[in-house]
Amino acid sequence: MIDDSNVDQIHRSWQTRLQSVGRQFAKLAERPVLDTRSDQMVHIAGLFLLPTPGGATEVRVNVCPTDRIDDMYSTGIEFLEM
Repeated sequence: MIDDSNVDQIHRSWQTRLQSVGRQFAKLAERPVLDTRSDQMVHIAGLFLLPTPGGATEVRVNVCPTDRIDDMYSTGIEFLEM
């Protein structure tokens, strides 16, 4: 039998960790960064997980060029520099 208080604690812990990730992400995304692949400055708009063959996942980043906000695209973290 599952202890309801333990489930609530796990749920709160997960929410707390995810909120911490959100605060860290917001801080990291405060300023535009250079997308070295396209050689342009971009705003970071979001993160998402992309399933890959073999059951792994890859973290991808949605970005918008600073001069063309409507042109959102995704790239890899390895192509972004401060």
